[in-house]
Amino acid sequence: MKEVQSVLGLPELKIVKPSSTCWLSHERCMKAIRKELPALILTLQDLYETSGDAVAFGIQKILSSFGGVAAVILLGEILNLLASLNCFMQKKTADFSRLKIMLDSTLDQIKSLKADDASWCSEVDEVISSLQDEHDIVVGTTIGTSRNALAFSNLKSFRNSVALPYIDILVQNIENRFAEEEYNY
Repeated sequence: MKEVQSVLGLPELKIVKPSSTCWLSHERCMKAIRKELPALILTLQDLYETSGDAVAFGIQKILSSFGGVAAVILLGEILNLLASLNCFMQKKTADFSRLKIMLDSTLDQIKSLKADDASWCSEVDEVISSLQDEHDIVVGTTIGTSRNALAFSNLKSFRNSVALPYIDILVQNIENRFAEEEYNY
């Protein structure tokens, strides 16, 4: 991947491996994937072409699909918001009397990602244009290769089929996790 980063004029960075013991690593991992997406796609493509690595081919197909790009960007936004909440709760000097305020603010910001004009929506188009125009990466419309694979040919279908239901379930899960009667914050 270093060679591809060099050719593309990108700094040589590593993708962070997410860890089950430190979930902030998921936010850093998504940030690195987003930043290095062109190099990552081209490296996976090269791995497949030179060694026939089927796993590399599968991941490359996902990351170079419309839905894959949109998912990377949306998850990056969501994980950034959750990381801020997590950092607040992990501070040595955390004021847990403010937890409800922080939680409500985080939930409002997550809910705002459902808007038609949310920043992640315009970023999807920008990233896809950059992948195609600057890096000659063909962005497909499907995730996976099965006949039952979901096709996301535009942002509206991705938002309606994936983003909106995911955000609704995520908000519901967070609200359930921090239910007042259970945690009494």
